[in-house]
Amino acid sequence: MSKKKSLLDSIEVVSSDLFDTEAIQSMDIDNTFVQAGIIKYPEGEHEKFTVTKSNRLISAQIQLTAREQKILAACISLINPLGIYPNGITVELEDHHIEALTGIDKRHLFRFIDDAARKFHSIPIQTPGAKPGTISYINIAHKSVYDPDLRKLVVKFHEDMEDELVRLSQYTSIELRYFVRMNGKYATRLYEIISKQYNKQKGGTQFFKARLEDLYFPLGLKDIKGNPITPSYLRDFASFKIRVLDPACKDVSENSNFVVSYNTYKAGRSVVGLTFTIKPKKLKIKNDDKEFKIPLCAEHLNIDQAMQFLKIKETVYDKLKTKYDESVLKSNIFYCIEKMQDGIDIKNTAAFLTHLLRWNIANLPDVANPYSLKYKNNKNGHEFVKRVVVPIWWKLPESLRLELTEFGSFADHVLTTTIYKGFVSTAKNESFDEAEMLYDSVLALEEWGGEE
Repeated sequence: MSKKKSLLDSIEVVSSDLFDTEAIQSMDIDNTFVQAGIIKYPEGEHEKFTVTKSNRLISAQIQLTAREQKILAACISLINPLGIYPNGITVELEDHHIEALTGIDKRHLFRFIDDAARKFHSIPIQTPGAKPGTISYINIAHKSVYDPDLRKLVVKFHEDMEDELVRLSQYTSIELRYFVRMNGKYATRLYEIISKQYNKQKGGTQFFKARLEDLYFPLGLKDIKGNPITPSYLRDFASFKIRVLDPACKDVSENSNFVVSYNTYKAGRSVVGLTFTIKPKKLKIKNDDKEFKIPLCAEHLNIDQAMQFLKIKETVYDKLKTKYDESVLKSNIFYCIEKMQDGIDIKNTAAFLTHLLRWNIANLPDVANPYSLKYKNNKNGHEFVKRVVVPIWWKLPESLRLELTEFGSFADHVLTTTIYKGFVSTAKNESFDEAEMLYDSVLALEEWGGEE
């Protein structure tokens, strides 16, 4: 019986045995920067991954979804920007590596990973050409393929991309952990644009002025000739503000190392540009007389030190340790500290942390998290999610949880709209307590097909 051929066999990678080491040595190049084989995930390492691109690439237009941008960023994060790749750049990531780098549940990758792999080698990145109104194209990959049997993605980058990723004179580096937390494609692009501007100077609060026309192309709203790609978003400034600008600024402020705001400036009566204010978030937080250095992510959190900082009594801490596993403890303690950093009013830290752990709120998607930015100015949504959704979220069918996460709304989903609208209507006419009595989590669990 012949052995089944893997899809990955279609990607040719030059063996490191064919790499001319003597030629490199004669060039007086440090071999620590030379990598001739496939770039793989560094098992066991927990360093801060960064994504480094040329400034030209940051200013380009990338017609990829947010998830596809995150996977591409994960691949780029494994590339050493000082590296020398005599056989080209090929990156290999398994499902659990992609999940670790992007936060995308590996169980759901199959839904879009094939499309992502196809786009990497079929849709080029567009940049302004040398002459006004012309386009230069940057091909992302020679080949990219996902093998469902091996559950592995391999991307063989094009030479065009190599010129934009290594040995750069002008570049922007961003931390992958912030990039992948963005929820929308406009937020990921805005974060890169903001980071490029911020990196030009040294620290502190910075200001960045940009014409609207200069933002539309890199955000993917207009083509190089100024023709709208999404006309409804650019009907007027109000449409752009509501559909793109405000959600992207909130997303970046909620999920990155920057707090971003803006003011408009006009020519006559029309808004023609924005002045962004970029404030770096503090990496340390104080609680009375104590100072706590916030780690890079929940995984790096020292639970004992964090609990001392939060002034959680030892008896309470002992109970929590026996009730929850380490990963749940870390993620929710880290989340609690983040909320403190964001300025949320927490009257009783122990009670708030217990509440977070009880429902594992740190691991809830935005649509099911009452403390997410999504519900900051939506009192009805906040109360509905807090009172009805949170107690039953993890009991709902996985398929429904996935749909709601992607859909992003209880108000419009065909299965959840009736209870949501009934809750909001009763709250408006009576109170939230009355609404909860009529439309509680027990009723919702029955209607939505969850498990007791």
